[in-house]
Amino acid sequence: MHLILTEPTRIDKLKGWLRMNRISQRQLARCMGMSQTKLNSLVVNSNHATEKRVEQLRTLGVPEELLPAVRERRPRHKPQKENAAL
Repeated sequence: MHLILTEPTRIDKLKGWLRMNRISQRQLARCMGMSQTKLNSLVVNSNHATEKRVEQLRTLGVPEELLPAVRERRPRHKPQKENAAL
């Protein structure tokens, strides 16, 4: 039998860094003010996160190369059109 070895992904490396530093995903989620489920879906198992979340990870000491890319935030509301009749 042959093992197929692949290069670890950023996510694999992040999970390894957390284990090596004895930080559980639950602890990390608590520090970031979110549930563990939310942390997993938005940060740990995703290649993109909001600028706020990336900055929180950076502040907590996560190495730069393990941070997800910053995702552009979509506007919540369409900008109102200016009233041309005025």
